[in-house]
This record gives sequence, structure tokens and C-alpha cells, in this order.
Amino acid sequence: MLRARYVRQKDGAWKQFFTGYTEQCFRFSVHQVKSAQEMRQIIGESQTSLNPEHGPVFTVDLFHHDGEQSLLMIGHHLVLDLVSWRIILADMEAMILDPQHQPHLTMSFQTWARLQAEYGTRHLEPPPGQQPCSIDEPSMRQFWGAENNANTGGDSKTRLIRMNDDLTRKLFGPSSQALDVEPVELLHAAILFSFVNTFPQRPAPVIFGEAHGRETWDSSVDVTRTIGWFTTLWPVVAQVNPSDSLETVARTLRQARRAMDMHGWTHFTSVYHNTRQTKRSAGAHLMEITFNYAGKFQQVEQDGSLFRMEPMAKQNLFDGAAELGRWAMLEINSVILNGLLEFHVPYNRGTDEARVLTPWMDNLVKCLEGLASGFA
Repeated sequence: MLRARYVRQKDGAWKQFFTGYTEQCFRFSVHQVKSAQEMRQIIGESQTSLNPEHGPVFTVDLFHHDGEQSLLMIGHHLVLDLVSWRIILADMEAMILDPQHQPHLTMSFQTWARLQAEYGTRHLEPPPGQQPCSIDEPSMRQFWGAENNANTGGDSKTRLIRMNDDLTRKLFGPSSQALDVEPVELLHAAILFSFVNTFPQRPAPVIFGEAHGRETWDSSVDVTRTIGWFTTLWPVVAQVNPSDSLETVARTLRQARRAMDMHGWTHFTSVYHNTRQTKRSAGAHLMEITFNYAGKFQQVEQDGSLFRMEPMAKQNLFDGAAELGRWAMLEINSVILNGLLEFHVPYNRGTDEARVLTPWMDNLVKCLEGLASGFA
């Protein structure tokens, strides 16, 4: 997949193919740098060098700075996802520690895609009608204050929220256990609860859930170690009110998420592959909010790991091209790095931060702090 290329055909459809293995199929460079600013400049050049049509789609830069080494790896999202990064890091560490190590064979992304399409066209009914939303798009844009802004990567900003290690431990220990919810359900409930309490006069938003998408319909299909872009995206419809307690919202949210089969895989797959052979874009209409919990990066979280996350790279985990259209007004990406829960929140640059974003994010932090202290 790291040698994949894409070509647009005459009918507008995109086709994937692979180049032969040569020194030019990806880019590797070594740099002796004197400052972090020099590193940032090179990082920017590497990011803009990605090209899915002509390559590369994967670049590696090794920096030598003040007696230390930093390794920057950038991959195009078309060819890999966050789970893929975990696989790559695990294989790299294993091969460095044991040069004789052989990575496990796994099903190819192309085989999985073909089998998934065949299954969908035989067994899955298309999803009903339009995707659910609590307000129409003009009202949504007006609420956020972004009526006249293009919704692209270049026309967005990112808010970073980082919780301390004590709060993180309590949230994913006593708090989750007391409410009988998974970590992703706890965070989703806190996001929804804080929203409806910040804006009690408007309908609760439909927050679309994202998941890794590696659920399978057959035990013989194993893509746990396959490199590629897997994902699912589905509407989590939870009927909640400002008067509801956090415990009530958590139960409602848990039920809504678990009602969707296979973490949204069935819904998402049926959008593109179904018995009626109809297709529609999962993001045909602008979504208001999406939420993704990426969990931990085990290869940089474990004691004794060969790799650790470079602090300068933390805010670049979810970068996208400037001209790339965004599928939601606001995306909430959460991850645990170095034992700390982080929220990376890209949003439209036209958003009224003082009226909308800051009050909501402040309430979200207070909600999480209350959860951590209330069930410790």
C-alpha cells in the first residue's frame, strides 16, 4: 500500500495501482539540523511532497539534532490509517531489535475490499433515505457563525485540549466502570452532555461516530495487521435533553452506539455496496460534528519502547491538505499520548469562537473533571 498510486479515468472514477519496488517508490532523507525551526521547514516540505498520482505517498526523514535522533514519517491517508501506523511502528521495533524478524502475513487490502464489496451486494440493504440531522445546513452554518466560509482544510483552525495524567487514569478507570460504559462511549456522552447544557435552546446535534472499520463479517477474513485506510462513519442518534443527568445521557448514548451493528460497519458498507447496487456518498450532506477516539499508541506508550512521540509532532497527527473539503463543521479527534488524553478539534475558521466554541469546550473540560472526581 505504501507503493500505491492513483489515476483518474475518463469517466471520473479513480483507479488504484502499484508501482514496482524501487528506490523511488518512497522518499527517505537524512538531515543534520541546528534548530527546531529548520526541522519544521523540512517537515513542511515533506508534507507537501505527497502526491497520490505520481508519488510518493510515504516519506521518511531522519533528523540529527543536538546528539539526538528524530524520525519523521508521513503517509497519505489514502493508503494508511491510525491502526496502520501502530502496525508499522510495531514491525519497525521488532525488526530493529531482531534483524531476523519476519512480519506476519496478512490479507491484502485489495482482497479485503473485493470480498467486502461482494458481501455487501449480496446481503446488505441500502440505508434508508437521507442521513439524520437535527438542523438544516443553513441553520447549522448560522449557528456556528460560518455562513460565508468555505469548509476546507485551509479554511480551518484546530483547538487542542490536553487533560492531565491523573484525570486520564480516573476517566478510563473508575468513571467508565461506574457508568458501565466503554471509554469511547464515556467521551461521546461527555461531548453530547456538555453541548446540550451549553446550548439548551437548540436541538441536540447528531454526532457521527467514527471507528477503525476492521470488523469482519466472516472469521476467515483477518485484517488486524493489514495496512490500508479502513474506517466506518455512522450517525449516532441519541434523544437527550438539557434536563437529563450525565448518567442518563451516558446510558442513552451507550444504547444508541451499540444499536448500530459492528460499530457502524454494516451501515457504512451498505452506503456503497448493497443488494440494490445503489450508491450515495456517506458525507453527501454536511455533517455537523464527527467524533473519533483513537485509543493509545502502544508502541510509544509502553515502558521500554524503542520509540517515543516527538512533542513537536503532536499537533500534526490529523493534518490535511489545504484544498481538501471537510465533511463536517467540527471534528473531534481524541487520542491518548504519553498517558494524557488529548482532543484535536479542527473547525471552520469562520466559527464564532467566543460565542460557540470556547463555552462548549470549557464545559466539556468541566464535565470530564466532574466525571473524574465524582467516581474516583
